[in-house]
Amino acid sequence: MDQTYWNPNKGKNRRWQTWGLTLAMLAVLLVAFLFWKPLGENTVQADFGDSSLSLASPDGSVSHEIFYLNVESVELAILTDYGTQLSGTSDGSCVFGLYHRDDYGDYWLFVNTNVTYCMLVTEKDGTVTAANFGNENVTKETVTAFEELVSEAQG
Repeated sequence: MDQTYWNPNKGKNRRWQTWGLTLAMLAVLLVAFLFWKPLGENTVQADFGDSSLSLASPDGSVSHEIFYLNVESVELAILTDYGTQLSGTSDGSCVFGLYHRDDYGDYWLFVNTNVTYCMLVTEKDGTVTAANFGNENVTKETVTAFEELVSEAQG
């Protein structure tokens, strides 16, 4: 014979479990909200003008302009060793500023370190600039588009 007893605490345990789970989920969401940065917030700011490409850090503290007529070469490169930072800023996964490498000398760097590829531009005066844009596909497409702008300007 089955006997069922009345338990006055039966609903209370379930209620506490529900409240505990709800509070844990709210805590996780709060922490994620406080530390999450929207995608694109810390990417290179690029302005493709009629005669030049202007690059800048998100806060505008670091900037460099490349005139299409002054471009000697453009290539897609993998750049993992940035060299020594001479000036500029870095914010987690993004670095912006003037750097030095033995093979480039002093050069401009505008990259998100999570993106493998970068556009490497060498100007006629020897100035080198490395930049990437959003992700690898966007960077590859930007290199192609930039080459076309340079070709058109240099006619």
